[in-house]
Amino acid sequence: MLPGRRRIGRPHVLGPAELDILHRLVDESVSVTEAARRPKIGPSTVYGALAAARQNNPAALGK
Repeated sequence: MLPGRRRIGRPHVLGPAELDILHRLVDESVSVTEAARRPKIGPSTVYGALAAARQNNPAALGK
């Protein structure tokens, strides 16, 4: 993004803290649907966030 420019579009739903919570829950064998209910987000958002994190840093997820 260029300096002085505002970001256009919807704000991100998940921040680093929420991603950490989701990773922890899924690693503890909680279903993705149940993990999505706790921060009140959709399961498709969780699947997308986990897939993106896995592509960016597969070693961090232990998979």
